[in-house]
Amino acid sequence: MNDLSYESLRDAADPSLIKRGLLRYLVPKNRETSIKRHKRIGTPIVKKIVMGTVGWPINHFNRKYNDTGVAIVKHYNMSRDKGRVEGAISFAFGGSVFSEAIHLPFGVWGLYALSSDQINDTGPPTTSLELVATAGATALNLSLVALQRYNRSRAIHILDKSLENGREINPSFRNWSGVDGQAYQSVGKEPICVTSPAQTADFLHH
Repeated sequence: MNDLSYESLRDAADPSLIKRGLLRYLVPKNRETSIKRHKRIGTPIVKKIVMGTVGWPINHFNRKYNDTGVAIVKHYNMSRDKGRVEGAISFAFGGSVFSEAIHLPFGVWGLYALSSDQINDTGPPTTSLELVATAGATALNLSLVALQRYNRSRAIHILDKSLENGREINPSFRNWSGVDGQAYQSVGKEPICVTSPAQTADFLHH
């Protein structure tokens, strides 16, 4: 089949209305446009700064290894113990969602706090130092949200290209999004079990 894509797998999974709405929020309709937009606003620079500073120790100490010595990093990278397609899906709906869920509430709260300060002089933050700190923290958290949305677009783009090039999805692979081996089977492909891990992109290092 030539029409295999993230959308065809998502639709084959027949997600509930709530899950479909969540997936629409998480995954932009046009990934290439999203990637180009993030490059224009400097999101890749944020990636380099973060992973070159505070992100490095988090990434390093969060790294685990499977029985064959292959590195597995849950939140920041595509897992190398999975095939290319499975790794892209797991990262898109695992690590990147986890990170966005952490930073988004702080970013929204920061915007609210800054707006409150503009509307009401008695609202937080109350001093110039607090204002600068709140603005900085808000910008940081929103930048990290943008970073995860950029990473997710790249992961789904890899998924689409991999499927287009004939990559298979392990029939035993499952994911909460429904984009998995079961959905792959239901769209008419005969899955071939992946017996060895493929080399996959490390999003926050390259």
